Order: sequence, then C-alpha cells, then structure tokens
Amino acid sequence: MPKIRKCKQCGEEKLFPVSRSLQIYNSVIQHECEGCGEKVSVTPVASIGILISVGLLALGFWYFILFGHNSYFDIYTVMAFGVAVAAFLFVTIPTILVHVMNPIAKHQNFEEPDIEITHGEKHIAKRPIIWLERLGMIGGFLAPLIFIAVILGIATLIGYVNFTYFK
Repeated sequence: MPKIRKCKQCGEEKLFPVSRSLQIYNSVIQHECEGCGEKVSVTPVASIGILISVGLLALGFWYFILFGHNSYFDIYTVMAFGVAVAAFLFVTIPTILVHVMNPIAKHQNFEEPDIEITHGEKHIAKRPIIWLERLGMIGGFLAPLIFIAVILGIATLIGYVNFTYFK
C-alpha cells in the first residue's frame, strides 16, 4: 500500500501518494509534497526486487556462457560484460535512490487513500501486479525464481508423462 514519505526538498513528512499508473511490468506511484509542491514518482519495492532478480539471472547466465568453461576470452568480451553490468546498475540504482532519498515517514497519521490507476485501466495484468507489489522486496526478488521453478516443473511433468506412457 502507498505510504507517506519524507520529502527530500523540504525535509517534512508531507509527501503524499496522489495517483498510480501502470506500466508494462509494474506500477508507479506519484507522490506530491503538500509543503513545497515537489513531485516524485516511486516504483514499488517488489518491482525493484523483480528487476534485481531478473537482471542478476541474465547477467549470471551470460557470465556462465562467456567465462564458465575456461575458454579463451579477450578484452572485448570482458568489456561487453562490463557494459552489461554498468547498464544493469544504471537502470537499478536510480529506482533505489528514490526510496533512499524519500524514506517512508515514521508516523502514518492519515487514512489510506484509495488511489485510482490513471493510465492503463484495461491493463491485462493489473490485479497480479498490484498483488505482487504487496509482497515487498523479498517477494519481488523470489517471484521470478518461483515462476521459473513452476514452468520447469510443468515441463518435467509433461516430459515424464510423455516418455513413460507414450513410447
């Protein structure tokens, strides 16, 4: 649920959630400070957890392909992997910094607003995205791993049935 945050500009705990918009894979909550008028877009921490998990899986897979077999690799391979790591950090760190610079207020003395979704009312995954965002950072980090495990489990079951009963 959206929380009041401390404004980085004026330092007061008056950064209230105003609206929520859906993007392709997550939602973004817009906050506005009642004191100074500062507007901040905050990505929920579960979405950041998903971003970190998927990014680390992709980088780990690429690392295994490039460097896992003790094969020869040149400086261009190392540079390309370094650029990929830098791109991952370039995408991830700004979303984390918004949470660090605008921390959640200690006193949540307000009624939780019913924030309407401003864009994407007909988004196909609106309910799963909002449900997943309630799980927090660890839930977001584990969600792709659980999804991959379920898909591999179903594939294993189909393969077992295929090779056991349909020879």
